[in-house]
Amino acid sequence: MKDNRERPGLQDAFHLPGWFMSVIGDRGTYQEPKFEDDAQKIIEFYRDNGYIRANVGVPELKVITDSEDKKTRWIELRIPITEGPRYKVGTFDVAGNTVVKSDYLLPLFKTKPGEYYAEKKIRKGLEKAREVYGAGGYYEFTGYPDLKPRDEPSQNAPEAPAALKAPEPIDGKPESAGPPLVDVTMRMQEGQQFFVNRITFVGNTTTRDNVIRREMRLVEEGVFNTEALKYSIKRLNQLGYFKPLEGGKDVNVEKAAEPNKVDVRLKLEEQNRNQLTFGAGVSEFEGFFGQLSFQTANFLGRGESLTLSLQAGSRAQNYSLAFTEPFLFDRNITGGFNLFRTDIRYIGQFTQKSIGTVLTVGYPLGRGFTRMFTNYSYQRVRVTEINENYTDPQVLARNPFLRDSLLIGQNGERVISKVAPSIVYNTVDQPIFPTTGKRYTASIDLAGLGGNTNYYRPLIEGVWYLKHASRLTLGLRAQTEYIHAFTGSKELPIFEKLFLGGEYTLRGFDIRTIGPQDPLNGLVLGGNKLLLFNAEEQITIAGPVRAILFFDAGQVRDFGQPFAWKEDIIAAVPPLLYDPYATV
Repeated sequence: MKDNRERPGLQDAFHLPGWFMSVIGDRGTYQEPKFEDDAQKIIEFYRDNGYIRANVGVPELKVITDSEDKKTRWIELRIPITEGPRYKVGTFDVAGNTVVKSDYLLPLFKTKPGEYYAEKKIRKGLEKAREVYGAGGYYEFTGYPDLKPRDEPSQNAPEAPAALKAPEPIDGKPESAGPPLVDVTMRMQEGQQFFVNRITFVGNTTTRDNVIRREMRLVEEGVFNTEALKYSIKRLNQLGYFKPLEGGKDVNVEKAAEPNKVDVRLKLEEQNRNQLTFGAGVSEFEGFFGQLSFQTANFLGRGESLTLSLQAGSRAQNYSLAFTEPFLFDRNITGGFNLFRTDIRYIGQFTQKSIGTVLTVGYPLGRGFTRMFTNYSYQRVRVTEINENYTDPQVLARNPFLRDSLLIGQNGERVISKVAPSIVYNTVDQPIFPTTGKRYTASIDLAGLGGNTNYYRPLIEGVWYLKHASRLTLGLRAQTEYIHAFTGSKELPIFEKLFLGGEYTLRGFDIRTIGPQDPLNGLVLGGNKLLLFNAEEQITIAGPVRAILFFDAGQVRDFGQPFAWKEDIIAAVPPLLYDPYATV
């Protein structure tokens, strides 16, 4: 391959790609059966760069020597390659299309006259065209590029008379007129329009048919929309009731007995989402705990979620009953409630005791993956067992709002009544082990509809999952949050202030240990705004077993304190002055 002519501008393009080494094998052993695949990849590589006449010849093997035991033979492998000229596009057009206009198809290929021919653009354009035709029921659509190089003489054209032929060049060499041109015509074979005859499900031993069918965007007797089928598969996978559906394996499309109709068959495999848990354990949040809980995401196969949890531990106690109906009144409306009582002891800080309820209503926005939710919650919260360092007179003097924040002199209790509208766009493929997709959330908590605590708290969050190998998924998360009491209302209670730390925010730090501090004793007082960034690499080992490499970063600031890349620790002198940027 050393003799191939490298064109200007492509000097670095024709190094041997990594996939070509499959012909050599893992241990340097020549594997002849793999040569044809690698040769085709080389041709595709050349055609992606304009060499439409590129050709790979028969490999030439030359024996160099044998090992002493005659078990190994060393050879020289020479692969002849004929590149041919590099072509630019002369004209680009489509033909054979009667359903979709040419003006709509041409931009899909992103190929313009005067550019070097790139077959990868043709392949991507055909994929997009297949989606367009598939949405209209033309699922047998195919297409191919018809190439007409202008430097190739036409077999049907008569030879020009001698008097009209171009004169021969003086030096015997042809004049350089720039790169040769190739006229490209996309030949479209649209096929027939198909409709859906029947949609059947196999393997749903627990989940009822209507739960699956309501997620389908294909309807019987309707147009066989291949894009709607892909959308339906994604929605079914997001439920988490079944093992992930794969298009070519678990979805079968066959022509029906009636003309222009197809039968769609989905092969499902139930996942047991009914969990009865009892036992004991330890976690960063709860400490040592014992629990008894029942949780299901598909209650009685009706698609409803039910959670009953009883948990008591050294740091937290949690009792809750929650129920969610995703299709309330047989309409695409989410309804649910949650009754709870929680006691959480923050080590070295205080104990928070809450009792209340949350009501949830959600409905779709449009026909995509966007939903609007509205939560209403009412809870009574008490703060007890306050660390004596918080109530130190000097600490209270340095932080004039701390007394109200700790509910000192307020019977240690606040009543919070709030409504929280939110918009969620979610294309994450699976709820348990996500690999692809993204989720955007924008919400705002509005407290003050009754109760004695008034504030607003907007939140914006973005989550991305990028699968870049069969067992590797990169997860990214960015979040910002802000909280502010309404004018004239009481100081925010300390449990509503913003902190970071814990397994759900900054891993490696204890919960609620990152935030603005008292300058002398280091007590974390909380802030009113935060930034949070998480990145993790998920490595699938076997089944549900995964290893995770992560990097977390975040910052919490209080009123009047800007975010900063760097921060200094400054001694507090005199006592009434303190460093708002002190870090943990």
